[in-house]
Amino acid sequence: MSILSLRGRSRATDEAILVKGKAKLLRFAEIASSSAETAGLLAMTETFMNYLGIDYGEKRIGLAIADNACKTAVAFDTLVRENQEKWPRNAVLRIDKICKQEKIKKIIVGLPIALSGRSTDQTNKTQEFIDLLEKQTGLPVKAGDERFTTRMANLAGVAKNKRDQSAAVLILQSWIEKC
Repeated sequence: MSILSLRGRSRATDEAILVKGKAKLLRFAEIASSSAETAGLLAMTETFMNYLGIDYGEKRIGLAIADNACKTAVAFDTLVRENQEKWPRNAVLRIDKICKQEKIKKIIVGLPIALSGRSTDQTNKTQEFIDLLEKQTGLPVKAGDERFTTRMANLAGVAKNKRDQSAAVLILQSWIEKC
């Protein structure tokens, strides 16, 4: 999915795409479950794995979601820093709540690495955020390459208030495609 396809779509449309993908997989499994060799497909479809993609920043955190049925990341939300002293702790609590509501099973956080491959100050801050997130949610948190994701969103002409979500979509979609 290109970032350009995110423009002009509503969250309801994105959610409809996810629901449609799950419904197709469930219908296929129902048909296939009549065969002894494929009876396990129905059980497999009942254990969807939802993913949360995160573009972490000092001021904003972009969120995207996907599931293993559709394998398409969609923009979800942007968290904005409201209190300097409580950031990122308050953001982690909000993300934990989202993970429970959306039944997230794995989190992918974009890790900013310099082009040289070295860690930066932001890499270390993001790693601290990852550790805090893992401890709070109890979910596996994986790091994904986030180089150029925000820049790609900027170049695609995504509205400023949606850029962090779009970067999160790129991070998560890239990770899904590698799996």
